[in-house]
Amino acid sequence: MNRQHDPRLARGRRAKGAITVEFVLSLLVLMFILIGGLTFAHAMLVRYQLSNAAFSAARACAAAGQANDVCVRTSVEAALGRYAEFCDPLTPVQGLRDLGGDITGLEVVVECGYTRFPGAELLRRDAQAAGVGDPGALVLRGRSVIPVE
Repeated sequence: MNRQHDPRLARGRRAKGAITVEFVLSLLVLMFILIGGLTFAHAMLVRYQLSNAAFSAARACAAAGQANDVCVRTSVEAALGRYAEFCDPLTPVQGLRDLGGDITGLEVVVECGYTRFPGAELLRRDAQAAGVGDPGALVLRGRSVIPVE
């Protein structure tokens, strides 16, 4: 019998090809899930840093007795450090808030347009090629209130 035309061998080659195709398709799905999870984790890290920056700015400005925009913006940018590059725009807002009784608090809210995440340029390019337009930004927010005298 000629081994080249043996139907049992042809069936084995087809099975190997099917296994390879299934592996590649499942690998693509797993990579998509992995990259999505990493991007979500990065967004949560930036959100945590925003909350920390809001607390640091509120504490520093309340201790200095300067409840103004310049103090808050400078303190937020210093506390964020390299994480500020992921925010476009970065908007720190401050204000005094009544905490009840005779206590007033300095409230700092930091908003971040999270547009510069890993893979953002690829997402924008694909959205424009599909005619969808700009996918927009995820808005992350950090907030803190510190009592002042």
